[in-house]
Amino acid sequence: MPDGSITTRRDQGAQINEAVELVKAYARQETIEPLKNTGRFLGFGVAGAVLLGIGMIFLLLAVLRVLQTETDAFDGTWSFVPYLIVFVVAVAIVALAVSRVQRGSLDRRSHM
Repeated sequence: MPDGSITTRRDQGAQINEAVELVKAYARQETIEPLKNTGRFLGFGVAGAVLLGIGMIFLLLAVLRVLQTETDAFDGTWSFVPYLIVFVVAVAIVALAVSRVQRGSLDRRSHM
């Protein structure tokens, strides 16, 4: 019977190794891969926000310059009005953006 006990121990050792590998694979699937996906999601989000922010600044500056140089209505004591108009437009754009933001899940499987 010594041969049977050695085989049983080897089978148990293989089962333990298989269980350890299964736990490692599960932990990797449930922790590391979602973190990679979240990092990718955040990276694209931050890049998009920065580019949109720069674009909006240029657009608002363009509107300000058009109001200051192409219109004569805002000369003299009314010179503050183009700044006020651009500020109101900027606040409206921010309000629109905030109203469109939706909270979603970062887990891709929940969207399928």
